[in-house]
Amino acid sequence: MAVAMVAGSVVTVPIALATTGSRLFGPHVLIAGLGIALLSSVAPYALEMTALRRTPAATFAILLALAPAVAAAAGFFILGQTMTIHDVFGIVAVICASIGAVCTPPGEPGGRQKA
Repeated sequence: MAVAMVAGSVVTVPIALATTGSRLFGPHVLIAGLGIALLSSVAPYALEMTALRRTPAATFAILLALAPAVAAAAGFFILGQTMTIHDVFGIVAVICASIGAVCTPPGEPGGRQKA
């Protein structure tokens, strides 16, 4: 995640400097940026790590697989975004694949054990 954040910054900071100039370093912008960083990256990651320590791995995996559905529901109810049938199918496929991976016993594909 740290590498992705640095890569994103390397791409976006020069563009922001070119379009806004020194206003990018104003106190209001820096405080807003800090708040966004905490709420979009630090807090969710810390909460996920806490949940991972306190719940079984299988339960955590299923809850994590529900993240696309929760995000889609938030987009629908809060932002008024709509989803296509392809979006819904993709979310259902991700959830089913995760549940299948968690519920399938170790061994060969399909859950069959070697004799």
